Amino acid sequence: MTSYMNNTKWEALFANLKEYTSRIDVKCILFDKRNGWTSEYLVPAPKYFEPLPMGPIAFSEIEWLLIDPKNYGSTVKYLEECGVPFSIEDGLVKIWGYSESAVEFV
Repeated sequence: MTSYMNNTKWEALFANLKEYTSRIDVKCILFDKRNGWTSEYLVPAPKYFEPLPMGPIAFSEIEWLLIDPKNYGSTVKYLEECGVPFSIEDGLVKIWGYSESAVEFV
């Protein structure tokens, strides 16, 4: 797997993400299934993310984060400012922590 994110980028992303998205879905590298859509999540401690009802996971375990943007243009601008790698899939934004194959980023 290729790693695309680090703790600094995840922290920058989560600092204001709730302003830009109405709901998220997350896939961890340790699980076959994704969490499922939720609008409730928090960063309970440094280097950890907690999408409810999943429970806390380390940033380093996030394979990807799918977000449903409130405003596509401002969300893309925010992600570019944070320096995070992302792609667009059916109007949703996928932020890549890891990938097994090459990803074309926006």
